[in-house]
Amino acid sequence: MESAIQIVKSMGVVRGKSDRIDAARIAEYAFMRKDKLTPTKLQSKDLIKLQKLLSLRETLVKHKTSYKVLTKENSRVLKKSEHKCFFEVQQKVLNNLEKQIKQIEIEIKQIIRVNEQFNDVYKLITSIKGVGLIIGAHFITTTDCFTRFTDGRKYACYCLYGYV
Repeated sequence: MESAIQIVKSMGVVRGKSDRIDAARIAEYAFMRKDKLTPTKLQSKDLIKLQKLLSLRETLVKHKTSYKVLTKENSRVLKKSEHKCFFEVQQKVLNNLEKQIKQIEIEIKQIIRVNEQFNDVYKLITSIKGVGLIIGAHFITTTDCFTRFTDGRKYACYCLYGYV
């Protein structure tokens, strides 16, 4: 696998775009660099599970935040005594989201604990002050246990352009 940005930038200014033209350009790129390209190591099932759980957790946290904001805004406008049902439902939704987020975090911990490579990297990375479960898990997934990037600068560029 090769970064799409890498392929596009290697072509310079080009005209025309279709699936057929793109396929031909990708094939040409691969042919011209066949001696430099290395086979891609497929991601493990545990790594894919971890990525999906982190993505789901991020979505739930966003939903929780939006419900908190909604509740706070409405509490300024509505009287809690007159709109008791509204606020009760909002609180139940918030409690349920919090419960689901905790359940996902438990599953993330379990995957890291069971996978020996993940566990070793996790212990090292969380020994740094300020790095906890979620940041540690993100490091594991984005760097494939620090095997995906050859140096820190490449990882910094990867993070800078919003691929994390």
